[in-house]
Amino acid sequence: MDLKTISLSLPHDRGYDIIIGEDALLSLPDFISSNFKDYRLVVITDNTVKRIFYDNLIAVLSTIDNNVLWLSFNAGEASKKISTIETLASQMVEAGLTRQTLVLALGGGVVGDIAGFLSSVYMRSVPFIQIPTTLLAMVDSSVGGKTGVDLPQGKNLIGAFYQPSTVIIDTLFLETLPVDQFQQGLAEAAKYAIGLDASLFDFFIDNVENIKNLEPDILMHLISSCCDNKAKVVSGDEHDRGMRHLLNLGHTVGHGLEASSGYKFGHGDCVSIGMCVAARISVMLNMISEKEEANCNDLLKRLGLPNSIPKGFSSDNIIKAMKHDKKRLADQHIMVLLNGRGKSCVIKDVDENLIIKAIEALS
Repeated sequence: MDLKTISLSLPHDRGYDIIIGEDALLSLPDFISSNFKDYRLVVITDNTVKRIFYDNLIAVLSTIDNNVLWLSFNAGEASKKISTIETLASQMVEAGLTRQTLVLALGGGVVGDIAGFLSSVYMRSVPFIQIPTTLLAMVDSSVGGKTGVDLPQGKNLIGAFYQPSTVIIDTLFLETLPVDQFQQGLAEAAKYAIGLDASLFDFFIDNVENIKNLEPDILMHLISSCCDNKAKVVSGDEHDRGMRHLLNLGHTVGHGLEASSGYKFGHGDCVSIGMCVAARISVMLNMISEKEEANCNDLLKRLGLPNSIPKGFSSDNIIKAMKHDKKRLADQHIMVLLNGRGKSCVIKDVDENLIIKAIEALS
């Protein structure tokens, strides 16, 4: 299968290519040799990914560098904190790494966020490459330069916009991805279909089983469509001041649910529920019909994703966690709501009572 390249344009020649396809990882040595010759390489990953893919990446890099430093941390959202950044940075200093260092972020969304933020602050910034190994990271978090770590009060409250030098998406990584993690990525992919791209919504409807069966051509189209959508949005709003907010469909309530659960629920599951809440509010505001709401909920259900609030979670706890959302203005709840098939918009100052009614309707 041929590789596909999607270009993300940014001012001041900071744009980069997203390389997608089977064996895309094999393009890594040439990219490094052409752009970062004589740089020290450090792989940032988690202990699970290292165990599975260490030999793969070492074999690929052996043609250009036999002195690769591997640094890893415990897998999971619990590691996404500032102390992890301090530990990794200290290990890099002890290893003698200077500003002439290239970071390779090998892993899912947590690894990409940590490695990207570390790269943005280590010796006032070093370049990095995103090599996502999960569907969630491939379709969303590896593209666009959002990096950061969590605080007890909420997700990604410390971070930076820092773009990678390239993103290499090797779809063969998905062959070892557990089914539940694959579904977490499907939620982020569905976000584009429900809120931005009606043609992608149609593609989902026609190919649910093919997607679940990891059909190569189908996965290629799915991932490429998501990355193309995100590249266009980020190119027009790198720092999340306007249209990039649309990429947060389902995330306002989703992040509130994640935080109030102590991050015990998967990100994709929470985003799926958040999209259902957003759809319910959109119906309440006469922005979409109940049939359109049902179409969204049915798609998520067919993908194996939740569309109701889990037992034991009150609207009060979710609302409280939502109040730490980065995009809040004063006391306003800012939400992405639906206003058509494959269409969404940002609504400021959504009535909190509406949000509570929607949450309770799904409880």
